[in-house]
Amino acid sequence: MHLALLSFFKEVLTSQGDYKAQVDAFAGDVFFTEENNCLVFSLTDLHQFLPAVNCLSFKEFKHLLYQGEFNASLQKLGGKVEMYKSTGKLETNLYKLIAIPKKPQ
Repeated sequence: MHLALLSFFKEVLTSQGDYKAQVDAFAGDVFFTEENNCLVFSLTDLHQFLPAVNCLSFKEFKHLLYQGEFNASLQKLGGKVEMYKSTGKLETNLYKLIAIPKKPQ
């Protein structure tokens, strides 16, 4: 399940795959911002959006994100998740996936 989420985020970060049409067709809080084309999502709707993680309970999905190596793995792919809009509740906060700027060598 961890790999399915990382794979989706990698597709978004590298602009590969057919995720854009799927995101545009989704009727929830998984969308791209108009100003900089960042992927924005609530945890609840991201859980519903991805079939591979939908078989987990929402509690298991949150545990996967917060207790595992997800953030370290995502950073290795060149991305990170930041707060987009706080609602005061973990389930409905909006987060955004952004690319980490590459350091000049």
